[in-house]
Amino acid sequence: MTEDWQNWIAQSPDELQLAARLMDISKGQRIFHFGDQADAVYRVMNGEVCLTRLSPDGTEVVLYRAREGDFFAEASLFCSH
Repeated sequence: MTEDWQNWIAQSPDELQLAARLMDISKGQRIFHFGDQADAVYRVMNGEVCLTRLSPDGTEVVLYRAREGDFFAEASLFCSH
């Protein structure tokens, strides 16, 4: 996967190359929480990420499932308004 990352980032604009970093996320690990400052955009390089939120009754609801190659950001689904 590192080679895929290096190829992808090499083709990206300079600003993105400077800001991007590779993260290894384990199953069940939270990337961000409701209320966090929206300051990043993520790309799934391998696997998938489920963006969830709790309903008023406490049930976890999957709002979006990002798969390999998809982009996602906390701002799009986790705003308080």
